[in-house]
Amino acid sequence: MVARYVQAGTASTITTVAILWIMQALVALTNGYEPVERPRVPIDWIRISPPEDPPHSILDDPPAPPLPVPPETPRRTELEIEPVDIKFPGQLAPLPPAAPKPASLQFADGPLVSLTYVRPVYPGGLLARGVEGHVLVEFDVTAKGTVSNVRIIESSHVGFERAAVRAAEKFRFKPHVLNGEPVASHGIRNLFRFEIDE
Repeated sequence: MVARYVQAGTASTITTVAILWIMQALVALTNGYEPVERPRVPIDWIRISPPEDPPHSILDDPPAPPLPVPPETPRRTELEIEPVDIKFPGQLAPLPPAAPKPASLQFADGPLVSLTYVRPVYPGGLLARGVEGHVLVEFDVTAKGTVSNVRIIESSHVGFERAAVRAAEKFRFKPHVLNGEPVASHGIRNLFRFEIDE
């Protein structure tokens, strides 16, 4: 172990002496060196004045005109029909007299009265094509006030007929009362008009 320390100390001493000797030799060489003067090159500064008109910039472009607004299309409503146009038949045939009922069960005599009117749904295909028209239907009203036996009397377009029949079937009435008894009514007519609201 001691031998290693002795060897390391000897090696380090020799290395240090060698470096000092090399440095002294380099200093001795530079003592006789005379610097050589190099010619100086003059530098000319050139100033460039800015152009009178700056180049065109994209940022200077005028704003683009606004896009044209498409004309507003008129809105179409589902349908436009006239108010109830129900026509009742003439004088109904009198019924044979019935046995009198207790006052609590008797109804006051009166004509057929419309209670519920249903607007038909405008067929989508005809609405899209702008087709207008009408349908005249005829139907019967039962003693309970419901509609039965709906018939097409006149139609401007077959496409409107189903919507008219379905709407008529949903009508409700206060039935005609005769001699205190509700009775059926026949041949009731209603005109449906299918018109597009401009």
